[in-house]
Amino acid sequence: MQILKHLAPQLVYVAEDLSGPDGESVAQLRGWVGMTVVVAGEGLADTETETEAEDEGAREKRRWYERSAMVGLGKEVEVVDAVRVGEDWGKRVGGRE
Repeated sequence: MQILKHLAPQLVYVAEDLSGPDGESVAQLRGWVGMTVVVAGEGLADTETETEAEDEGAREKRRWYERSAMVGLGKEVEVVDAVRVGEDWGKRVGGRE
């Protein structure tokens, strides 16, 4: 974390497992890096049905980035499925569409 703060890169990819409990590690990067991309290893959970999302038990099991205000399009943190990391890198860094 200290190295990233010192280098202040424009783009950082962080594995979901390294994002800390409730995204604490990612929150610490805010203001130090331009954009943080969390790589979700098991696929994104947005494939849940609406009834699962409304279920109280399912709500507690949601991942931190599904309920965080700092995550989303146009915000400091975005989430990418692990299967799509190469494609995402190509778009962000390589300028591919």
